[in-house]
This record gives sequence, structure tokens and C-alpha cells, in this order.
Amino acid sequence: PVPGDHTHPSNGTSISRALPASTSLLFSHVTSTYRRRTRPRRSPIFPPEMTTEGLVPITRDYLARYYDKYPLPPIPDGVTALAARLRALSAELAAASPFSPEEEHLEQEASVVPAHKIDENMWKNREQMEEILFLLNKSRRPVALQQKSTPEDAEIVSTLDDCETKLKEMLKKLEQFQLKNADNVFNTVMTYMPQDFRGTLIRQQRERSERNKQAEVDAVVSAGGSIHDRYALLWKQQMDRFFSFHLSVYKFSLSINL
Repeated sequence: PVPGDHTHPSNGTSISRALPASTSLLFSHVTSTYRRRTRPRRSPIFPPEMTTEGLVPITRDYLARYYDKYPLPPIPDGVTALAARLRALSAELAAASPFSPEEEHLEQEASVVPAHKIDENMWKNREQMEEILFLLNKSRRPVALQQKSTPEDAEIVSTLDDCETKLKEMLKKLEQFQLKNADNVFNTVMTYMPQDFRGTLIRQQRERSERNKQAEVDAVVSAGGSIHDRYALLWKQQMDRFFSFHLSVYKFSLSINL
């Protein structure tokens, strides 16, 4: 645990680890409000058995300093060499056969600097994997490959099929990870809220909001929107989801401290 941190009474989970950086400001506000009370009284947020002694604001800078002690291992040299080889192969293919509009979009996406936010990178990875799967679809392959006219064509088709299968598996795992992570964050925050009608209202609001967001995505797909259009909407919804949820809990924390 982080020095000065405290743990959830039910499972000993360090709050600095249980709550990601995106919720740190919210948690800091709640704990600071608790400490500012002028007279002791039972807290609706922290159970009596939880002590606030030594509690510190968990900010982005605080977490950055803490995790600087645990640097990630460097990327192997082979990754850099493989990336350079892939770019060279892409340039050779472009010289032999100009990119289609869809392929040119992917080439531009691969050339940009990765987004700073981890969450945004995950959505970008999903978008690019769907774009590649679209291009790998059997109906879009050259006729010679579809017919497997030569042993070489059959070998290429087998390789493309393997790539398609692996990409589908990776895409599914990434989708499941994001869904599970969103539920974990929401449920963790809700454990520090009173388990009464107010918490129920927050859950109902979230469920209603998710249904509306899915309806928006379905409308884009029905209107013939591209994969890029759909993911632009999904990222906008993710930002709306972030701000609306934290605003709801922020208002809630104010109401219980009045």
C-alpha cells in the first residue's frame, strides 16, 4: 500500500490501487470534506471502524511519484526491428499497388503519435483491429486468392485466415477487459457510498444512460456509418460517461456532507 494510505475494511484493498487515477480527484474531495468537519459525527461514507488518520490526497502527481519506483522493463529491441520491417513492407506494397481510401486511412492512423491516455489507446486499438478485419474479409480478397489457384495462393490464404482468427480473439479479449474494468471502477466507487435509495438512483441512472448510448451507436450503424464514425462516437460517449458519473457522485458527496 501507499504510505499514508488506508484499506477497505472488507477486503484490505488499498484505495490507491483500487481506485484508478480517473477517480483520484473525486476521492480526494470526499476525504478532504470528511477531515474538515468541525465536530465528530458518524460518517455516512467511512464506517466507524475505518480511520482517516494519515490520509493524503491521491492525485495524479502523487501516483506518478509512487509508481516511478516500479519502472516497466524496456521494450525488447526485436519489437523495434519488427515495427521497422512492417513499415518497410507497407511502403513496398504501396509502391506496387496504391492504397485504397480505407487502406490509406489505416496507414495514416499507424503513423500518428499514440494517444497519451491509456483508455484512448485501447479504443484506438479496437478501431484499428476492426478496420484490419474488414480488409481481411474473404469477400474483399483478390479473386485469385479466393479461388486458391496455386499452392502459393493457398498458403497466403491460410496465413490471412490465421491473422483474422488471432485478431478476432484479441478484439474480443480487449472488449471484455474494458467492460470488466468499467464495472470494477463503478462498483469500487459505489462501495464508499451509502447503500440506500441514493446509491440505487445512481445505478439506475447509469443503466438508463448505457441504454441510450447503445441506441446512438445502433443509429450510426443503421445509417451506414463507417467503423471510424462508430468509434468516434464511442470515444465521445466514453468521455461523457466519465464526466457524468463523476459529476453525479460529486453532487452526491456534497449532499451527504451538508
